[in-house]
Amino acid sequence: MIKQFLLKQLVKRKMGALPPHMQEKFARAIEEDPEFFTMLSKEIDAEMKRGKPQMAASIAVMKKHQKRLQELLS
Repeated sequence: MIKQFLLKQLVKRKMGALPPHMQEKFARAIEEDPEFFTMLSKEIDAEMKRGKPQMAASIAVMKKHQKRLQELLS
């Protein structure tokens, strides 16, 4: 229960521009497959170390894993 609360607070802080229902979807997706989101984070960090800006790195990695993201968010 505390873990879920902290996860929701983290999502709210990092994705505050998203509507609440989308924040909830992301929180559920992260709860469902935390390893996948850890892997995404590591790939984004690797792209940033290669010199890409954070937004470009995030978009590139998310496009690469678009199918799995859609599955988790639907």
